[in-house]
Amino acid sequence: MVLTDTAIKQAKPASKPYTLTDGDGLSLQVPTTGSRRWHFSMDFLSAHQKSGDNSMGASVLFSK
Repeated sequence: MVLTDTAIKQAKPASKPYTLTDGDGLSLQVPTTGSRRWHFSMDFLSAHQKSGDNSMGASVLFSK
């Protein structure tokens, strides 16, 4: 699934936390509080790296 602007704007808090992913390492976590957290995972020299908690406003746009 590609993370579109519409999908991100429609991501509302639910009774359980959930994650929307784009399949290329970028994901948006939506906890029950309604905040949103961006996470990016990548492989670098065969070592899997995961970014920390990157809380940004919902209006931040990413491009591939």
